[in-house]
Amino acid sequence: MKVLSFGANFISKANVKKHDDGKKVDTSVSFVELDENNKKDCDAIEYVSKTWGDDSYVQFIGQVKLPPEVESKVFALTQQKANFDNLEPDKILGVLEMHESCGDRMINVMQVNPEDITKNKTRKFSKVGSALISSLSKFYNHEPIRVYSAHDAVDFYKKAGFVFCRPDTYSNEMILDA
Repeated sequence: MKVLSFGANFISKANVKKHDDGKKVDTSVSFVELDENNKKDCDAIEYVSKTWGDDSYVQFIGQVKLPPEVESKVFALTQQKANFDNLEPDKILGVLEMHESCGDRMINVMQVNPEDITKNKTRKFSKVGSALISSLSKFYNHEPIRVYSAHDAVDFYKKAGFVFCRPDTYSNEMILDA
């Protein structure tokens, strides 16, 4: 029997800021869960990985061989409002991959379009990373989420409400326990 795969699944709306003529305007976007068994969703991630460049963390999504008890989920924020079974990769603003096991939730990869990071003065969107974290927290009913933060992302995660798990060590393991 053939297994049907329908593509990305709409989870909820989220809000980001769109930069338009020097103004930041609240803009509604879609928080979706991708289907790692759907070719179109995989092609979208591959497109984003290539388009966002070699320094992008997106290239690592799905690259870790996980033990059977660990489930991987991939989420995205997209400007797309409908027809998620045909995800448009050029409308993706940010992606993240979660690993779940025994009730433990860990962000494995999180990446915002490099054109829209804080350092870029000509960015088109802001608050994308914050919207990803907020949407993810709501999706998991505000249960704890962990991350091993890259050094240059620690301040972002702190602003999002994460705290260090072991503040007396050099570990960048952080937790959002909302």
